[in-house]
Amino acid sequence: MIKGHVFAEQLFEDEAFAAFIDTFLNKTNGIIREIKEGCSIAYNENTITVSSGFFCVRGRFLEIADSERITLDNTNAYCRLVCEIDLSKENTEDQFNQAYFKIIKGTNDFQALRQDNIINGTGIYQLEFAQFQTNANGIISSTYKDKRTYLDIN
Repeated sequence: MIKGHVFAEQLFEDEAFAAFIDTFLNKTNGIIREIKEGCSIAYNENTITVSSGFFCVRGRFLEIADSERITLDNTNAYCRLVCEIDLSKENTEDQFNQAYFKIIKGTNDFQALRQDNIINGTGIYQLEFAQFQTNANGIISSTYKDKRTYLDIN
């Protein structure tokens, strides 16, 4: 059976579209620098804020329409700020549930990122935005590293 994705009366499904975009971008992920503010990051002791912007993860386009604010608990930890795509979650017409920001914590070192091959429509992929350590006072500024990558659309 042949399926048409860009033909009259046929749907261009998300998996097919993501596979094409991922191929055209040579399997690279990152922020689209030229649009809006480019997902800039600001932080203080207890919060991280990612500003509006567009980015692409394994062929899937995402937008931060307003800023995203992540509140930290003040524990001793090695932390990674990631945007996690979890294709096991279901979206509705009103709610997008398959991507969100989260902090991945380790007690002795930075936890490994989970980067499943999500092109087939299943799995979890974590795109790292920042890395830092925390203690009882919050983020230790000297340990903060910006880990954002940028797409070179050219």
